[in-house]
Amino acid sequence: MRNTEIITAGSVLGPDGRAAHPGYSKKPCLRYRHSDIQAARIRVKEWDYYLVMNEDFGAAFTVSDLGYIRMASVSFFDFTKPGDVTRTVLEPPSKEFTMPESSSDGSVVFKTEDLYLNFEPNDDGRLLRCVFRRFHNGSDFRVYIQFTDIPDESMTITTPWPESVCFYYNQKINCMRAKGVIEYNGIRYKLDPDKDAGVLDWGRGVWPYQSKWYWGTGSGYLDDVPFGFNLGYGFGDTSKATENMVYYDGKANKLDNIEFVIPPDDIMKPWIITSSDGRFEGVFTPELNRSSDMNLGLIRSDQKQIFGNFKGSVILDDGTKLRPENFRCAFEVVENRY
Repeated sequence: MRNTEIITAGSVLGPDGRAAHPGYSKKPCLRYRHSDIQAARIRVKEWDYYLVMNEDFGAAFTVSDLGYIRMASVSFFDFTKPGDVTRTVLEPPSKEFTMPESSSDGSVVFKTEDLYLNFEPNDDGRLLRCVFRRFHNGSDFRVYIQFTDIPDESMTITTPWPESVCFYYNQKINCMRAKGVIEYNGIRYKLDPDKDAGVLDWGRGVWPYQSKWYWGTGSGYLDDVPFGFNLGYGFGDTSKATENMVYYDGKANKLDNIEFVIPPDDIMKPWIITSSDGRFEGVFTPELNRSSDMNLGLIRSDQKQIFGNFKGSVILDDGTKLRPENFRCAFEVVENRY
């Protein structure tokens, strides 16, 4: 396995503004600083993305600073029908608006006349609050989620682009227990921390104008034991590490290469998920396609986020074999020009 594990402290970027330590870690070791970036503001992309879901419903929340614009997006998913509603708010860039330089410190607040969205670390873990006025059918969308039992191990990776100041510094924290209430379309949906879990996708970096990625994520339980995964590829120089990991009972297990075999004629047909080391094999059966295509000419984001269930076999670092069935998860294909 080629993956380089980072276990000592350092800086994400070197004096030349390039990724100083490409590789992965199970705990954040490197320090990210805005001031170390040597690129135009419009090339800097920073975001926090939370996703929580179970067999019946789910919700997603994004706050991002894309350099040329600020964006917040809120989604609700009903897997019983299935269907979804997504609302996005765009705001001009602002020097007063900054994203935290660490995933563990600082809060993120996005506020407009219709939207209040707040991500905040607290003593119990992470608190997410949202009020979106007239979100659907004239009713407000109100969310209060407390994430607890944040795992000690997660996926953190620095991915550079060859011969470039472009890089992506990313932490994915899966299997956070979720407790709270989601009010959607006049109905209260309760999250049970013994059954429901979520993921934080915390990303900071300098991106090229064009990019494409594949990502799969799941956070839940197998026989009451926390289980999840993070799978991804498609951009940058991954010769030092991939971001592929399986989580079980609080421990992160490293995988090598992953491939999503997507039916070319219909993205909603079953996908084959396979790994180069044979440790993650199975079938993803789609149920809901949350697709969006924001096309503003020179700026475009084509996103296909597919929700469904995974069935297959997973082998942990110690050789333990797991067989998840009907495991709720999401896979996506995203192409950007921005």
